[in-house]
Amino acid sequence: MLNIVRGDFKNKPESSKQLASCFESIKNNYEGTLYIGYPIIGTANGGFKIDALLITKESGLVAFHINEGIDSTIDYQDIQDEIYTKIQSKLFQYKTLTSKRNLAVEINVVTYAPAWSNIPEEDTE
Repeated sequence: MLNIVRGDFKNKPESSKQLASCFESIKNNYEGTLYIGYPIIGTANGGFKIDALLITKESGLVAFHINEGIDSTIDYQDIQDEIYTKIQSKLFQYKTLTSKRNLAVEINVVTYAPAWSNIPEEDTE
């Protein structure tokens, strides 16, 4: 069963609650943990917040960038790339998570923006 660990939803309260609710309805289908509202990675420039982190046997590691508003002009690809790079850098510090020069786990990053609508089709592929 999926364990859902909730932290601070102050910055993105509605979208964070909606994401948690989505996983509540399917938590019996997964084995792992969803951390939402507090995952922070320490970097040379200080803490880097990741809105939510899902770790399951079925999906591996999925990091969520949560967008609270309706502004779909945000460059979410740059945000996703930064999240990916921070997680990758952190995981490479642990030899047990590597296989030669590769990570033993796949990292996926998605943007969860329930308020977005009318996104051009080329952006959804």
